[in-house]
Amino acid sequence: MTRDSEATDLVQQVTYFIKQQQLSDIQCCEVATICSELIYNMIKYAQSGELRLNFTQDTVIILSQDQSSGFAMPLLEAFAEGASTGGSLGLGLPSVLRMSDDFSLATSNSGTTITCSKVL
Repeated sequence: MTRDSEATDLVQQVTYFIKQQQLSDIQCCEVATICSELIYNMIKYAQSGELRLNFTQDTVIILSQDQSSGFAMPLLEAFAEGASTGGSLGLGLPSVLRMSDDFSLATSNSGTTITCSKVL
């Protein structure tokens, strides 16, 4: 199995899990999109990583942790639409930031941790 197919399988599993949480269609789509973007970034830029979802009564918290070398460009540039070091459209991180109600990021040369929350 290739890394892309593994990512596709994981995104499908996360989407299925999210749909079981009795969210609206829009909430499901937004949470699944945030997870998908974070998963594909881990696959593309990190040696390994994990994604965790924590549902509370009114919020979902998404935690993405990877073992990467950190960001290859200044953070402000990385969140500008169209910015990419991997040859993509550069829309993923700006979309994650836009869809999240709260967002934090910590990065170093040993890994990146992104925590997003979405009020339900």
